[in-house]
Amino acid sequence: MARDEETFGHLLKHYRRSARLTQETLAERVGYSPNYISMLERGVRWPAPATVDAFAQTLGLTSADRTILDAAARGGSMQIPIESHLPVVPGRLIGREQDLAMVISLLRQPDVRLVTLIGPGGVGKTRLGEKIAATLSHDFSNGVLFVDLAPVNDSERVPYVIAQALELREAGGELIRDRLLGYLRKKEMLLLLDTMERVLDAAPFISELLAECSHLKVLGTSRAPLRLREEQEFQVQPLTFPSSTKLSSTDDLLQYSAVALFVQRTRLVKPDFQNDDISLKIIAEICRRLDGLPLAIELAAARVKHLSLSELSDQSLHRMRILKGGPRDAPERQQEMWDTIAWSYELLNPTEQGIFRQLSVFVGSWSLQAAQFMCSADVEYPNLLDALRVLVDNSLVILSEARYRMLDTIREFAQEQLTLSGEAQAIQQRHADYYLHFAQQAAPALEAGELSDWHRLLGIEEDNLRAALHWLMENDEAESALRLAGSIWRYWQRQGNLGEGRYWLEEGLTKDTDISKEVRANALWGAIWLAYHQGDYVRASEESSEYLILARETDDALALRNALTGLGVTAVALGRYDEGLAYLRESLDICRGIGKNWHLGTSLLNLGRTVMHLGDNREAVLLLEEALAIYLELGNKAFVARTEGYLGYAALLRSDYELAENYFRQSLHKFSDLNEKMGIAECFDGLASVFAVTNRVEGAARLAAAAGVIRDLIAAQSLPLDRDTLQSYVQQARERTIPEAWAAAWEDGYKMTTKEAIALALESPGG
Repeated sequence: MARDEETFGHLLKHYRRSARLTQETLAERVGYSPNYISMLERGVRWPAPATVDAFAQTLGLTSADRTILDAAARGGSMQIPIESHLPVVPGRLIGREQDLAMVISLLRQPDVRLVTLIGPGGVGKTRLGEKIAATLSHDFSNGVLFVDLAPVNDSERVPYVIAQALELREAGGELIRDRLLGYLRKKEMLLLLDTMERVLDAAPFISELLAECSHLKVLGTSRAPLRLREEQEFQVQPLTFPSSTKLSSTDDLLQYSAVALFVQRTRLVKPDFQNDDISLKIIAEICRRLDGLPLAIELAAARVKHLSLSELSDQSLHRMRILKGGPRDAPERQQEMWDTIAWSYELLNPTEQGIFRQLSVFVGSWSLQAAQFMCSADVEYPNLLDALRVLVDNSLVILSEARYRMLDTIREFAQEQLTLSGEAQAIQQRHADYYLHFAQQAAPALEAGELSDWHRLLGIEEDNLRAALHWLMENDEAESALRLAGSIWRYWQRQGNLGEGRYWLEEGLTKDTDISKEVRANALWGAIWLAYHQGDYVRASEESSEYLILARETDDALALRNALTGLGVTAVALGRYDEGLAYLRESLDICRGIGKNWHLGTSLLNLGRTVMHLGDNREAVLLLEEALAIYLELGNKAFVARTEGYLGYAALLRSDYELAENYFRQSLHKFSDLNEKMGIAECFDGLASVFAVTNRVEGAARLAAAAGVIRDLIAAQSLPLDRDTLQSYVQQARERTIPEAWAAAWEDGYKMTTKEAIALALESPGG
């Protein structure tokens, strides 16, 4: 496929990111300033030959890559190798050379848009797909995207999962599928959709993707085809194995890919393994019984650590004779796969079998702590560790970076055993209990706006949290579901998953079950703010009114304050200023009666920013400075940053541009440390306004565009009064600028990474 030519700046950014270096780190290593690196990457400055040499050496470029960089520095251009978002394929892919070549050839044909790798579980579709995608990554100017659909059971979720992989979020009232289509229309990309068999009903959406996005191609893996007209089906066959073991030559046996794979996996657990004729004949017979399925072979080879090949052969023969097979409606080879897993399962002791079954409740990966909770009712901790070691040794569980997981086929088998054991309901309940407790542990840090590890941990556990919420809703435990969702709505807000947070909260609130007023009130509080930040002020106002009724019924002063706050901010957003101010003043009066706390600070902030925009700058500063003192005393860095931002607006409105810029920069430093995207966008808006009135017009355009990119990403809208202020300053600057220059600067800002925009925002005026 054709590709756009790349400038030196684009190439430098690519090679820097490939080396996992920030602009600051690269600058330090080559002896230049971060600002100079930023200007090179943005095309503002051009490098000298010695500078190119320094970059090439520091970045460890190959001679070919150095030639590319040299050509770009001289004004030439060459194609840039793109980054592909793919898992690393472990080891050499044995026996798939012909498959690899055939599928690559298919996908390189202009009229082939969709290829599905089809085969039973354990045949190696995912690894083959990853290798194909990695090989083709240079064919697509916008790269390759890997999307794991294994945790997804609902076909309607497929657009959301693809969008999440692309870091796209809902924006305003735009549906996520429309946003995704709009994004991909402009991209030349290969989409690898792994494990599609659970979401085959998403076929119409995939067809729509291909119809709307002319430069998009899709490579899928599935146990069944999508049945689309444009689909090219490619059957992934098991590895080759000898039909008879009466061969005398070791070399002949090693030509069979199943035997070669068994030997490779055996050497991982038994490095001193020798390829003699007797051993290879036993291996060949085992591979024949396992029908050449790669996963079955890997499971069997893992047992060589504890069994001799002869013992292993006897075990496998016994296993295949006594088993009736896997699921009756499964293909024969799929039954063989299940027989092999069952064989490994029956060799476990009862404690290990129980733990294996119980661990199947996890979606994606899990921690040792989560496994301990799940199994603690009847398993002591040392026994759990021993069992996990055995499961890992036997390839039934994978351990990676202190997290455990099961391959999809093995998890399905374990889940069937869990159902047959009669334990499923109890284990699902324990899973939900664990993640409810996990979410409640995270809540205080989320509410306090702390810079903690909870956001990262919640991100790792997203699939398990969704599974817990789904199970609780399906089993009429709406109160527990609302407790969970109400604990982590601030996480969804910060991550930009506003729509998902609203879905769970509002779904629970509509359930006709007895939900305590406390839990309902907390869920409403989260729903109000998520709707508010999405710009759905009418819905946020309705939920605030419902909250007010609850607050009055319970005679809870803090709940009354919250309801009035919701009514106040939404009234202001809807243009009912007098009504909104009255609610916000009443909310503040209640907080003063409660005492100095976060709620008092936030009531001061809400009222302060409102009166500021409505023209009372003096009262605004007094209110905001009082709020700032409270947040500093509480150590709430996020709200210190937010208040400093509004003090910056107050300074801007009274034409104290130097003070305004200082406040916005202080705020930006803190929000950057917290990685609080909404706050970063607010600071970009403020600094864009300052740049606009101090004749740094290109900077104003870039920052305003960068703020818009962040809001699109996290599906948030700027508040109406803030937006009006920003637009008044930026629009004036735009009107006195040559249209082409403004458009170029805006496009530059649109393409910037957040880090690059932060660097621009923090540059000194003369820098």
